[in-house]
Amino acid sequence: MTNSYPFVVFGDEFKDKRVLVTGGTKGVGEAIVRRFELSGASVATTARSAPAPGLAPALFIQADLGTARVSKTSSIAFSKSGVGSTYW
Repeated sequence: MTNSYPFVVFGDEFKDKRVLVTGGTKGVGEAIVRRFELSGASVATTARSAPAPGLAPALFIQADLGTARVSKTSSIAFSKSGVGSTYW
């Protein structure tokens, strides 16, 4: 994650909060993941492409959520992950 961020961020604003961001590896989704991480949230994300260098969500599942089957499979993976039992 970059050390510079153009907005004021309080490190504990989202402390102990869990956030799921779909499409969190590029563009607006990536910015949302970074913002929540900087504010102390535990972030999970899913996207078609891998996270950018420096982006380290607590949980990442590479998937295209364009179909109901993949969406259900991803939801199950989130709930069964090691991170899921700790943070979710």
